[in-house]
Amino acid sequence: LYQERVHKESHRELIIYNSLSNDSFFNELMVKYQPILDMNTQSIYCADAIISWMNPDVGQISLEDLLQHADKHRKLNKITEF
Repeated sequence: LYQERVHKESHRELIIYNSLSNDSFFNELMVKYQPILDMNTQSIYCADAIISWMNPDVGQISLEDLLQHADKHRKLNKITEF
């Protein structure tokens, strides 16, 4: 069970690494906007932009994982530009 879990995690890491090596992964990124409300006026006063990555082989990759891997593979600046 432990070896199977480690194998799955290693395989996932390899897929993410290979995807980040190819700039076409930018086509898999999406920006979602989360409104921020002013509770006094009940109106939206700004929005947070949240990036997400839907990899066809791995599925949804959390923002935390995306940033960690992007930093490791020197793609963070390109993602910021996105």
